[in-house]
Amino acid sequence: MKKMKLSETEKNVNSEKCVCQEYNFGSPDLDLGVCKITGRYPDSGVVYNEKSKELVYVLEGNGTLYINELEIPFQAQDAILIEPQEKYYFDANCTVALICNPAWQKENHKWIR
Repeated sequence: MKKMKLSETEKNVNSEKCVCQEYNFGSPDLDLGVCKITGRYPDSGVVYNEKSKELVYVLEGNGTLYINELEIPFQAQDAILIEPQEKYYFDANCTVALICNPAWQKENHKWIR
């Protein structure tokens, strides 16, 4: 069992419109980010993860996830699974919990401008 306090997390500023608190438990299999998204992320283009599934749980707010040319509206208490290699962007005002398997690694998070 492991527990992390907010003070033990790492702040990751993906952009001005996407700021995350990273809960890294040292496991290569799983991690958690809690992200505040305030507008379009990324600002242009799309992002994708080469290796990780990303399970998005909407804690508060709403928006639209654009993924592989699809528009997926969402609101609080919705969950969305993003598979590896799926290209996406958010247009939202929300807070999400983002669970990655395997654990998120910066080098696997790609931005296509």
